[in-house]
Amino acid sequence: MKEKSAAVIFALFLGGFGAHQFYLGKTAKGIFYLLFCWTLIPFFIGFIDFLTLLFMSSKKFDKKYNSKFTKKALDGLDKYLQEYPSASAKSKHYVNVIFPTLNIKPIDIGDKIQEFLYDQLSNKGLEEKEEIRKYLHDGLGMIPENFDESLDQIYFSTYVDKYLEDEALDPQEVDSLISKATELGIEKYQSKEAIKIDFGFYMKNWELDNGIFGEITPDFIMTKNEVCLFRTEIAEIFEQKEVTTRVSYSGPRARIRIAKGLSYSVGSYNFSSSKETKRVSKGIGTLNITTKRVLFKASQKTLTIRHSAIVDLEPFSNGLMIYKSSGNPILIKHNKSMEIYQAINGAIRYMNK
Repeated sequence: MKEKSAAVIFALFLGGFGAHQFYLGKTAKGIFYLLFCWTLIPFFIGFIDFLTLLFMSSKKFDKKYNSKFTKKALDGLDKYLQEYPSASAKSKHYVNVIFPTLNIKPIDIGDKIQEFLYDQLSNKGLEEKEEIRKYLHDGLGMIPENFDESLDQIYFSTYVDKYLEDEALDPQEVDSLISKATELGIEKYQSKEAIKIDFGFYMKNWELDNGIFGEITPDFIMTKNEVCLFRTEIAEIFEQKEVTTRVSYSGPRARIRIAKGLSYSVGSYNFSSSKETKRVSKGIGTLNITTKRVLFKASQKTLTIRHSAIVDLEPFSNGLMIYKSSGNPILIKHNKSMEIYQAINGAIRYMNK
């Protein structure tokens, strides 16, 4: 890949020796400059070359000096798709028909091809890696920087996604991920503690699904076989209500006086109402989530929601909405919304097993 800025610098400082011509692949011209540099004529021509290159547009420079690189890259990619047994017709159409029309700068074509190959490998195994490297080296004549590392990351991510399909990660799967990360040289995930940082949510899901609840002491007496899964002393509870804010009446009507103090209305009334959603705070207090219920205790209020009455959960970044089979929805405001969601959802999943 030839860069215009480098060619300009070579022409300015070493133009008399033909350095820019050697750089641009014009070896014969470079030798000519070098052989006759003692006449000083090449220095004059080199300065003219410097001005020509300086004011040449990047598009024209790429077309003149980088078109061969672009063609070689596309030919190599086409060769890969022709010989690679898993290449789809869609991929071949993209490379042969769409790719050449994208007007990609030669300096960016390596990144674009690398992006395409990553996409090709996203759902394939590690055994593809060496084959892809072969085509990159033999066909394209290049190995993108950090390509091995990137392919390993893609493969490891695919490996993780397979385990997370059930939204849980069991101890055997954790050990398998550690083993695979060690094999691939991915240092970030070579211990259980490291896996837990990014995938602890799914490890906890497996524990809840299998009745491994831990030991959390609640601030109330629990029933038989009831276990506390989550507790916090600072949570705010809101009840979401729909209230009528205005009623409007309209329509033709008239009053006919029949006698003193007595009249009769004729016509009809049309009325419409406007409703507004309001959230009424139930106070700030202690929130306990057990295997059977959600219990909120404030100074003046106590609220209990049985898990069997919950029909849906909607987590937010700073809270959780609970929809019940009857009554108004309840919003729990707390910055550990995902932990609260996980505890309630896990209890419901375990209860329904």
